[in-house]
Amino acid sequence: MTIVLGVDGCRAGWCCVAVDADRATVIDSFVRRSFHDVLDSPAVVICVDIPIGLLDRPGQRACDNFARRMLGRGRASSVFPSPSRRALLFPDYRAASDVNLQLTGRKLNKQSFNISRKVREVDEAMKPATQERVREAHPELAFRSLSGGVAVLPNKKTHAGRDDRWRLLRAVLLELPPSAALPAGLRGRCQADDYIDALGCAWTAVCVARRTARRIPAEPDADDHGLRMEMWLPAA
Repeated sequence: MTIVLGVDGCRAGWCCVAVDADRATVIDSFVRRSFHDVLDSPAVVICVDIPIGLLDRPGQRACDNFARRMLGRGRASSVFPSPSRRALLFPDYRAASDVNLQLTGRKLNKQSFNISRKVREVDEAMKPATQERVREAHPELAFRSLSGGVAVLPNKKTHAGRDDRWRLLRAVLLELPPSAALPAGLRGRCQADDYIDALGCAWTAVCVARRTARRIPAEPDADDHGLRMEMWLPAA
């Protein structure tokens, strides 16, 4: 059995979905309080929806720009601008935004600030060698691939959006129930869209394990810590 993990941040920590990549079946769903706990998983590949590799210099990560272009106007906004590493040190939004502006030439938007604690948690756990196992993914890129390149799906927080994504997931992850529902162990700890996003990342992890995934850009730059700034997605 080849175990892979899809991970998305949630209010209780990290929403995780473990999949047997050989059979494409979900074997477990659980929450871990810290990302270090996530890394204790036996998974050979972990795909997480969080920026890995951060800029402390002017510009934007190329992978963010690639992802926005692929998703198009309808879903491009789901790719939040990645914060600078130094901005993660400031718990106050205004101070963090000012530092981000000084380093990158761009203010920090509120969505990016709201996930900055989780970005920092992952960043502190990462080393260049860790990226062989832990990859950055974006669930909307997985859903775009599963839909045959259709970038615009309804908002994931609507019933229609959840149903459309669930239908795409059921086509590749076997034994999922007919309708989207949180497993008992996740209720009260995750939202339905956290679970669906973790499943999207899990499918990307399956593709990485099967060597049917690709990264954007094809030749990524590294940040000041040697981390590649890249996103992984299903190749087709």
